[in-house]
Amino acid sequence: MRSFLVVLALVALLAPAVRADELDDAKSSLQSARSSLQSAGSDYQGHRKRALEHVQQALAEVNLAIKVGNQNEKKDEKKAGQIDKRIDQLEKQRDKLHNAN
Repeated sequence: MRSFLVVLALVALLAPAVRADELDDAKSSLQSARSSLQSAGSDYQGHRKRALEHVQQALAEVNLAIKVGNQNEKKDEKKAGQIDKRIDQLEKQRDKLHNAN
């Protein structure tokens, strides 16, 4: 039972890390796109400027998503600690009951 709960807690902790990596990759790609657009030789009748604005907005959203993810990760770590503590308490109670019989 404990191993199942430990695995469950690990999955809960690792899932945000995977999402954070994806967000970091997206951020890097958007920064690269911004750089390419900034160095483009022509304005393309205003489309380059609008594309840059959209990339900037997307970067802002990704940064907010990363911030939220970091906040959620801290909450998940706290929950995992609480789960571990509760598991330890239950195991101690089980051991007491087992030893009493």
